[in-house]
Amino acid sequence: MNRIAWVMQIRDGSEGALREAQTSIPADVLQGAGIDGVESFLGSGYFLLVLESGKQDFQATMRRFFDEPAVQGFFDKLRPHVESGLPARNVAYAAADDKHPGGNALESRSSPHTVTSAALPLAASAFCWTAEGGTANTGLGGRGAVRGGSVHGGSSRPA
Repeated sequence: MNRIAWVMQIRDGSEGALREAQTSIPADVLQGAGIDGVESFLGSGYFLLVLESGKQDFQATMRRFFDEPAVQGFFDKLRPHVESGLPARNVAYAAADDKHPGGNALESRSSPHTVTSAALPLAASAFCWTAEGGTANTGLGGRGAVRGGSVHGGSSRPA
């Protein structure tokens, strides 16, 4: 399972309201977008949204996630409470490489309102320790990935 943490800074005084807003995530459409699980963390001025996907192509999964109208509605509920880390309304997700449909977003003049994974504050697992399994270099986007790390971004959780 690939896990990516999306790190957002909370607007001062908005933690309580964000705690309520984040419960409106559209769980009924997530699997269709390629998201198999979501976990959130709030505290110390930060909101982390951890997305889990069994799909190997992170770029395609993120595009489906962003293209989902219900997800955009969810983002609209978060925006008043998030200072940074969340793209503006009507910003589409596009791959910045030439391996995906609509790729090369950074070079494209036809897509002025796009965001790429490189522009989002994302983090992937780099190390994991468990009492049962010891330690594992879980990989960062395929660099030294073991135990199922994905070459398309993210890493797999050790079994």
